[in-house]
Amino acid sequence: MDSAARRDAGGVSEGEGAVALRLALTVERGRVVRLAVVPRVQPALERVLVGGSPEDVRQRVPMLYAVCRESQRLAAALALEAAAGEAGQTREAARTAVRLECLREHLWRLAVRLPGLLGRESAEARPAMAALMALSRAPVAGRRALAREFHRQLVALLGTAGLATVAQASAWLAASPASVPSALRTVRESLRDAGPARPDGVAALSAEEALAVAERLEARPALACRPVAMDARPRGTGPRARLHDHPVVAWLAARGERGLAHLMAAVLELLACAAFLAGRGDRPPKVGAGFAQQEAEGIGLGLVESPRGLLVHRVRQEAGRIVDYRLLAPTEWNFHPRGAIAELLLGQGEAPGLTWQQRSERFALALDPCVEVAIEVT
Repeated sequence: MDSAARRDAGGVSEGEGAVALRLALTVERGRVVRLAVVPRVQPALERVLVGGSPEDVRQRVPMLYAVCRESQRLAAALALEAAAGEAGQTREAARTAVRLECLREHLWRLAVRLPGLLGRESAEARPAMAALMALSRAPVAGRRALAREFHRQLVALLGTAGLATVAQASAWLAASPASVPSALRTVRESLRDAGPARPDGVAALSAEEALAVAERLEARPALACRPVAMDARPRGTGPRARLHDHPVVAWLAARGERGLAHLMAAVLELLACAAFLAGRGDRPPKVGAGFAQQEAEGIGLGLVESPRGLLVHRVRQEAGRIVDYRLLAPTEWNFHPRGAIAELLLGQGEAPGLTWQQRSERFALALDPCVEVAIEVT
């Protein structure tokens, strides 16, 4: 990843310059038979936040996270409000900030990183990226016109204004000359499932499940690295989970194209967010939604639908000071060794013209981790 370009796009990876998440694949007789995941090292929240005041948390949390910073800011604010017994509500400005963050993250992945994996230029994305940067920096009063300009540039980049039906998506994927569908066509075959879809595949994470796991983090801190729901199974989260019942996403999953379904869900969410901010959509996207819940006196939970999925902060405070702070992030759900990444990689065979690392990078990109990933094959 070009770090300078990443900063220009509105964010940098946590731990930039260093690998933060490792996937170890074991291949036997030309197929992936085992997957080990070495979790990333997360920021030491207890060292930075414990002992401080709620205001210290509000100031420091956004400084700890350069990716999905607005989502982290909102989750922290909601958790603090809940801990104080206040009615935590997602303000429209905060929701908009998270949705703009979603646009940046999805656009970067689809129009810059995906072509980059294929050795292609991403110059076609520059007008849309520039329009999005202008929109992100604009005062509230001037946003509607800039949102419409970004929507126009996005439609020009994608070559479509909507993919509501299977027929529209199928035609777009098959024949659109635009750079994003062209890149998706190139990777499509390499993202197919290893075999028939399993009926017991990874289910979508619900808000209730995420909150229930977050409530156990203080007693079981290892859950932050390897989260599982109450049935001891991992869950999936992110655009595909939010849009699992969309006809296009469901169609791709039923065809054994779950990797592509993740990427198409991001395309659909990108279009929906852009249209909504431009005043061309009545239904607000799920991304950006958030709410607070008081677990007990002095303990608050803040949940946000971030670009990559459900994000939960849990804070415990006493006498105006933070005594415990925990976080449950989407990447750990999706990159659980029995989770979505395993569902995509286990059983995969060799792909002509691709190394194992190259093919696995495509599957990892489909899940959009918030950190860099290293892939080792034995």
